[in-house]
Parts: sequence; structure tokens; C-alpha cells
Amino acid sequence: MTSSSAARWFDVQKQAGPVYLDRAAFALGHTGSGDSKVDLLCDASFMLGPITIALDGFSFEFPLKWGFSPSEIGVSLQGLSLTYNKPPLVISGGFLHTTTTDTTTTKKVTDIYAGEASIQTEALFLSAIGEYAKNADGKTSLSLFAALREPPLGGPVFCFVTGLAEGFGYNSKLIIPATASEVASFALLQVASGTMPLDPMTIIKSASFGPAVGEDWLAVGLLFQSFELIQSTAMLTVAFGHDLQFAVLGQSELSIPPDSSERLAYAQVDIEATYSPSAGALEVVGVLTPNSFVLSPDCHLTGGFAYILKESGDFVATFGGYHPAFDYASHGYPAVPRPQPRDDLAARFAALQQTLKEWEIRLKLLESEARGHVDLSQFGKPELFKDDDE
Repeated sequence: MTSSSAARWFDVQKQAGPVYLDRAAFALGHTGSGDSKVDLLCDASFMLGPITIALDGFSFEFPLKWGFSPSEIGVSLQGLSLTYNKPPLVISGGFLHTTTTDTTTTKKVTDIYAGEASIQTEALFLSAIGEYAKNADGKTSLSLFAALREPPLGGPVFCFVTGLAEGFGYNSKLIIPATASEVASFALLQVASGTMPLDPMTIIKSASFGPAVGEDWLAVGLLFQSFELIQSTAMLTVAFGHDLQFAVLGQSELSIPPDSSERLAYAQVDIEATYSPSAGALEVVGVLTPNSFVLSPDCHLTGGFAYILKESGDFVATFGGYHPAFDYASHGYPAVPRPQPRDDLAARFAALQQTLKEWEIRLKLLESEARGHVDLSQFGKPELFKDDDE
């Protein structure tokens, strides 16, 4: 089978009855026996009432020789998705097959199957992602993660649970974000909060977990709100195998007033806490995301906090950044942004101030004209009043 990425694709985007052909491709190559071959590929979908079946990388393989037998024709499929959409019930699922080649001299190939599934009704919303892989040595890897976001489970007013999530990985490496600012792109957190598109290719490209013999992980997540003002997603992960690592990842948001399209303020904080016994360090870092603002969405705010405790006893605690004279990088501490408006806000105010000044000049000119005496030099910028024909 030829990889769809190596084929020459052509957009078709035509529909004939229930069949929709998105694109088609062809590719030239060689069979395992060395004979020349041609692959014909397509991405297409079929609609049968509320059911939609989509084929990704559906291909036929023909040997380029006279008198080949039908048994030499190969048929393959890289991906398949199925959707049943008849409100209030929506069910969807799909998978995608791809391969990776290691960078060593052996160039061993690993087959990866990534998939997703979801069920949605008026009272239930359940989604899941997964990945199965098998390498050239026959070792298998399995990762599964599921989230329940409806119905709310209840609880006290300071921790009213609105959803749960959990997952595991066998022979799978969980890749924790390197910095707190990358927490929002963590695939497991996106699935738990419902912000990640349930698409197999998105799962593969997320790079939040992948095949790794001897590595395993567990994850438990919680969606909750506090006092009907703060919405939070928190997740505890434990990775073990060659090393042991604990991590707590989360995102909280506060909107004033809540559930309003005209908000006076909005704060969104990404938090990451990690602890590794082998490294002997506890790190807790939080940062305001670029979505945070006050008074106007154009008035973005930055800021953060950090607490680092090392096995040597060295530690730091900061809320709002470090003193300018403190060289935090030489101590191995992360950067923490200071609370302040973004630079583009200052530029907006400078432009506004200049516009107001020019309008002030124009108003003074009109006043002088009304009195029958005009002296442009007193306004500092006489070129503002020149006619276009001059």
C-alpha cells in the first residue's frame, strides 16, 4: 500500500446522489516482488438518511503488467468514520491507520491505529479517544481516555462536579507539557473539557502520548465549578515504568459577570504542577492565558506565579514575576510573566491619544475660522489642513 501523503491528490468535491467524492489520487510504486504498480486512492463519504460513512485513503493497487490475476489486486483503507445524527441522539466514531519509522539505523516501522467515539443526547455526553500500536518486534501499545460531561454529578457549592474523565496507557509514554503555557494544548485535558475536535488525525498530531515499550500511565480528571463563577478542569496523571512522575494539570476561568456576552473582566489561568522523585524537585507554575482581559477584550493581561522546591533545599516562591536583579535562569527556575497590559495595548492608547490631539487641532481651526482669523502655525501641524489639490 502506498502512503496517502506520497500520492498526488486532486480535489474533486462532487456529489452524486448519496455519494460525495472529496478528492482522488494516484501513485506509482513497486510491489514486494519488485514489479511496478499503480495505486488509485480516494476520500469519499456516503449518506444513508441519518447515517454518514466516510472513507479516508480508500485505495486499489494494480500491478503494471499484462495478464495479472484478480488476486494480485490489493484493496486497503487508511481510515473510516461512522456518524449517526438524528437529534436528540448523535453517535460518532472513527479510526485512522498510519505508520512511523524510527530514526535508528534499523528503520523499524510501527503501525498506529488512532480512534475516537462519542455519544450525545439531551441528558448525556460521553466521548473517548484511543490509540493502538504494534512495532516490528511484535510489541503492542494501547492508550484509552474517556470523558463524561453530561449529566452534572453535583456536589458542594465550592466544588460542583460537572464531569469526570479517566484513562490509561500500556507500553505508552505520556508526554507532559514542558511549560504551563502549553497546558491548554494537552490532548487529555482538551478531551476532558470538550475543546478538542474528536478526529483521529488530531489525536495522532497532538503528541500527548505515543508507543513506548516499558512505559505506562494513569490519568484521572475532574470538571467542576465553584460558586457558579469559576469553571475548572483538573487532571492528575501518574507515569511509571523507567521513571516515576506525578503531574497535576488544570485550567480555571472566571467571567464577570458570568454567562454574559458583555463581560467586564475575564481571567483564564493554566496551571501545571509536577513532581519526580528521581529529579527531586516539586514545581508549581501558573500563567494567565492571552484570553484574559479587563474592561475590554483588547486590554489583554499577563501574569503568573511559581513555587519551586528542589531536593538541595533551594526554593523560590513568586507571584507576579521576579525582581529585575534576580537571575532566575541561572538557578534553573522558569520564567514568570509580570502582571501588566500587553504591549499592543500601550500602542493602541498612543494612537488614540494622537488621534484626539489632531481632532483638537481641527476644532481650534474651525473656531478660528468662525472668528474670521486663521493662523495655522499656532496649531503645530499646518500640513493637516492642506487641500489635496495643493
